[in-house]
Amino acid sequence: MFLNMAEFLYRVMEKLTNAGVPIVFESVMVLNLAIRDNNPSKVERTTRDIDGDWIGEFPTMEEMEIALRKAVKEVVFH
Repeated sequence: MFLNMAEFLYRVMEKLTNAGVPIVFESVMVLNLAIRDNNPSKVERTTRDIDGDWIGEFPTMEEMEIALRKAVKEVVFH
Protein backbone atom coordinates (compact mmCIF):
# COMPACT_ATOMS: atom_id res chain seq x y z
CA MET A 1 0.00 0.00 0.00
CA PHE A 2 1.42 3.37 -1.03
CA LEU A 3 0.23 6.51 0.77
CA ASN A 4 0.98 10.09 -0.08
CA MET A 5 2.72 12.02 2.68
CA ALA A 6 -0.41 13.78 3.96
CA GLU A 7 -2.41 10.54 4.18
CA PHE A 8 0.49 8.82 5.93
CA LEU A 9 0.67 11.63 8.51
CA TYR A 10 -3.10 11.55 9.07
CA ARG A 11 -2.93 7.82 9.74
CA VAL A 12 -0.03 8.24 12.18
CA MET A 13 -2.06 10.93 13.98
CA GLU A 14 -5.03 8.54 14.10
CA LYS A 15 -2.90 5.73 15.56
CA LEU A 16 -1.46 8.04 18.21
CA THR A 17 -4.95 9.21 19.17
CA ASN A 18 -6.38 5.68 19.26
CA ALA A 19 -3.46 4.56 21.46
CA GLY A 20 -4.33 7.25 24.00
CA VAL A 21 -1.07 9.13 23.53
CA PRO A 22 -1.67 12.51 25.20
CA ILE A 23 -1.00 14.77 22.21
CA VAL A 24 -2.95 17.75 20.94
CA PHE A 25 -2.32 18.20 17.23
CA GLU A 26 -2.04 21.65 15.69
CA SER A 27 -1.08 23.32 12.41
CA VAL A 28 -2.08 22.93 8.80
CA MET A 29 -2.73 19.18 9.14
CA VAL A 30 -5.65 19.80 11.49
CA LEU A 31 -6.97 22.71 9.42
CA ASN A 32 -6.86 20.69 6.19
CA LEU A 33 -8.68 17.82 7.88
CA ALA A 34 -11.33 20.14 9.31
CA ILE A 35 -12.13 21.75 5.97
CA ARG A 36 -11.45 18.72 3.75
CA ASP A 37 -15.07 18.37 2.58
CA ASN A 38 -16.04 22.04 2.68
CA ASN A 39 -13.15 24.07 1.30
CA PRO A 40 -14.59 26.54 -1.20
CA SER A 41 -11.15 27.76 -2.29
CA LYS A 42 -9.70 24.26 -2.72
CA VAL A 43 -6.42 25.75 -1.54
CA GLU A 44 -4.30 23.32 0.42
CA ARG A 45 -0.91 23.71 1.94
CA THR A 46 1.22 20.61 1.95
CA THR A 47 3.23 19.62 4.98
CA ARG A 48 5.76 16.98 5.87
CA ASP A 49 5.48 16.94 9.64
CA ILE A 50 3.08 16.60 12.54
CA ASP A 51 2.99 19.42 15.07
CA GLY A 52 1.58 18.82 18.49
CA ASP A 53 1.86 19.42 22.19
CA TRP A 54 2.13 16.69 24.80
CA ILE A 55 -0.57 17.04 27.47
CA GLY A 56 0.21 16.63 31.14
CA GLU A 57 3.64 15.74 32.43
CA PHE A 58 6.63 16.20 30.19
CA PRO A 59 7.53 12.95 28.45
CA THR A 60 11.06 11.76 28.00
CA MET A 61 12.49 11.62 24.49
CA GLU A 62 12.34 7.83 24.80
CA GLU A 63 8.60 7.90 25.59
CA MET A 64 7.91 10.13 22.60
CA GLU A 65 10.08 7.99 20.33
CA ILE A 66 8.37 4.77 21.42
CA ALA A 67 4.90 6.23 20.83
CA LEU A 68 5.84 7.55 17.38
CA ARG A 69 7.67 4.38 16.32
CA LYS A 70 4.69 2.24 17.32
CA ALA A 71 2.23 4.45 15.42
CA VAL A 72 4.41 4.48 12.29
CA LYS A 73 4.85 0.68 12.39
CA GLU A 74 1.09 0.21 12.68
CA VAL A 75 0.51 2.39 9.61
CA VAL A 76 3.27 0.78 7.56
CA PHE A 77 2.62 -2.84 8.44
CA HIS A 78 -1.19 -2.93 8.66
